[in-house]
Amino acid sequence: MAKFERVFYTCDIHGSELTFKKFLNAPEMYGVKTVIMAGDLTGKGFSLVEKKTDGTYVTQIYNEEWTASGQDQLETLKRKLTTLGFYYVIGTETDLADLRDDPEKQQQEYDRLAFERMADWVRRMEEKFKPLGIKIFVTPGNDDRENIADAIAVSDYVVNPEGEIVMLTEHNEMLSDGHSNPTPWHTPREVSEEELARILDKEISKVEHMESCVFNIHVPPKDTLIDSVTDVDPKSLKRDLRRIIGAGSTAVREAIEKHQPLLGLHGHIHESRGEFRLGRTLCLNPGSEYAEGILHGVICAIDEKKVRGYQFTSG
Repeated sequence: MAKFERVFYTCDIHGSELTFKKFLNAPEMYGVKTVIMAGDLTGKGFSLVEKKTDGTYVTQIYNEEWTASGQDQLETLKRKLTTLGFYYVIGTETDLADLRDDPEKQQQEYDRLAFERMADWVRRMEEKFKPLGIKIFVTPGNDDRENIADAIAVSDYVVNPEGEIVMLTEHNEMLSDGHSNPTPWHTPREVSEEELARILDKEISKVEHMESCVFNIHVPPKDTLIDSVTDVDPKSLKRDLRRIIGAGSTAVREAIEKHQPLLGLHGHIHESRGEFRLGRTLCLNPGSEYAEGILHGVICAIDEKKVRGYQFTSG
């Protein structure tokens, strides 16, 4: 019998510090030596926390006012913000005036803080995993600006495999890509279906043994149950709860149907946790509840011939 290896995959952590702390414990908890943390890595929010003259701290999150009084409550507020994946700046009304009135400066500060958090995560992954001999792959997603790849690159131990074919296990190559087809939110790394097909074709041409290859592709294949989401109006961004659509990629689906890799690991659509087969290819999406501090993942036992088993995890 061929030797199989167990791999832990998770995705869409979106800057959540509590979820990331759980990820640091996942290899030992689940007894795996290879882990993948796939995009989106970046938090979805940026908050200005204003210190008032009476010593209280006030901020707006999702159109709701949050208030903290005293240092203990401020620390609680900061933990809530980092669990949600938010970045924040604390200051007086005068300190924050330039940022509040200048979206470009807000974006620059967001980018700086996102880089710092990702670089800190990479440092902590190396400190935790290197002594244990854990192999760690981290790939950006469509929400992640280019500086996130730069943050991953601060380590020569944590590997960003995007744009390369790497050996995930002794017997399994891995192709990785974090772009997505267009979304209503116009995220940083969206491309057309045609461009995504070109990107995938270029990477697929490098694969030597497709039958044992793992596709680590952030966006799921279209109309596969692991890409189901409520429809969103592209102008108002309001959800229509009456309509469920497949928001995955036709390019990804066509690539999988044509080349039939062993396994597809996907994310992007948080509420579509599950599995779907396209021919011989098992496609998995562990889903995401990062804002609640929940780490969703999936453990896959694979060899060069088949997926011997898989188990979804939450914690």
